[in-house]
Amino acid sequence: MSGVCSWPTWSASSTAASSSRGLPLAWVGSGALACWGGWLTLAGLTAGQDDDRAPTGLMSVTYAGQMIVGLLVLVAGAYFFSERAAARREA
Repeated sequence: MSGVCSWPTWSASSTAASSSRGLPLAWVGSGALACWGGWLTLAGLTAGQDDDRAPTGLMSVTYAGQMIVGLLVLVAGAYFFSERAAARREA
């Protein structure tokens, strides 16, 4: 059947290639997510309570969630990269 899209085949080499590209992108994305959440939290903390631009409670929880998710992905990426480096040194 030519011209028909087929499901990708998963092999060790294709999985390694996709994780070697996807993990750095996830790392950069998590850093951006954590930094943006931190920046918005800092901006919200410096706004006065009577200020119209002060964030609502839901916005503050959302910013905190952004920072937590970003930092979790960052830590998971650091762990993965350290394990990968240790495996390369042993080989």
